Amino acid sequence: MIPIKTAVIWAAILLLAGCTQTQKSVEPIAADQYSAEIARLEALVRSDPGASEVWQAHYQLAQRYMSHKNPRPNYAKALNNLELYLRHNPNPADDEDMQNWLAALTEIQHLSHRKKIKQLEQVNRKLEKQNTALSMKIEMLKTLDHAVEEKRKTFIRD
Repeated sequence: MIPIKTAVIWAAILLLAGCTQTQKSVEPIAADQYSAEIARLEALVRSDPGASEVWQAHYQLAQRYMSHKNPRPNYAKALNNLELYLRHNPNPADDEDMQNWLAALTEIQHLSHRKKIKQLEQVNRKLEKQNTALSMKIEMLKTLDHAVEEKRKTFIRD
């Protein structure tokens, strides 16, 4: 009876220890602390990129970058850090929520990219119109310059 209780206790301890290693909860922070916290986590990632705790820092960075409380969210960086986290996570396919976040952030990235392309196309069309108008004005000025030169030559001969 005692060995079974001991085994159950050890199993519970190992299970809890495993859960705390796989995904620590991200502590909430104040809106004015996001920049400092992101800088701290990025420094941690840069200081020792091979450390075993780095994948957890990538997870926390992803959470910080996409948080609704972050005054300046950066979904591209959130996606990048989440991808890095999932590469180091031992069971990325088992975490349905994480896969959902990855899919959502990827779609946000695609939409953002499409929006930028559309904006660039609009700017390009506007510049093409301006270029055409300037080309027409240059041609008019050349014609005017040629006419003035002809009048000058005529005036000098007379």
